[in-house]
Amino acid sequence: MKKLVLSLILTGWFLQASVAQEYTHFSSNYFIGNSSYSLHKGEGYYANTLILFNDFYYGLSDNFSVGAGFFPGFLFGGGDTPIWFKLKLATPLNENFHVSGGVSLFTVVGEEVLAGIQLVPYLGFTVGGPYKNISMNGYILTGFDEVNAIMLNLSGKIPISPRTHLMADLFFPVIDQILLPATVDIVGFSTGFQGLSLDYGLIIPLVNGMERFVAIPYIGVKVPF
Repeated sequence: MKKLVLSLILTGWFLQASVAQEYTHFSSNYFIGNSSYSLHKGEGYYANTLILFNDFYYGLSDNFSVGAGFFPGFLFGGGDTPIWFKLKLATPLNENFHVSGGVSLFTVVGEEVLAGIQLVPYLGFTVGGPYKNISMNGYILTGFDEVNAIMLNLSGKIPISPRTHLMADLFFPVIDQILLPATVDIVGFSTGFQGLSLDYGLIIPLVNGMERFVAIPYIGVKVPF
């Protein structure tokens, strides 16, 4: 009897894993936070966030990926258009512990001028499997002459069904080595479909002394190519 029960449990786990593979999931990031899992060589996807933010990611190798994106400011009366590029190097130290590092380059393209480039290097690690994990990242915010600014990011995901993960991105600003009493959080879900992944939830800014709760709807879609 015990062998039968164990066989049924193992069969259920196998079937759930098989069903999950039929749907599109991405282990390389969360809503916007990084994980230390990398895209595989030749794997890529397009991500659209809040309709206006556009990103493209591609794995040049199993450990190195690149990305690029833009916000179409030209749609708003010929305004400036922010663009960015991302480089990410990630490697496993063992099956359930990965580390990564990289840099993002931001600039603004205007009608007559290309603004200066802003660099944001980062380091991070991920504990857990590709679809059930927690990650910590530290982003160095350059360009501030008189202060040292770092953004800490804690992210995680856990499956609640073969298709859907509970997911969260939490961001904590640190100025001159002081953790500020404020966070910007994104909490919600990621649901996989055949050929795309849908992320949805709430953006929740929390600041010490806030008199009312604020929540902004978040929606994004990722499509592999």
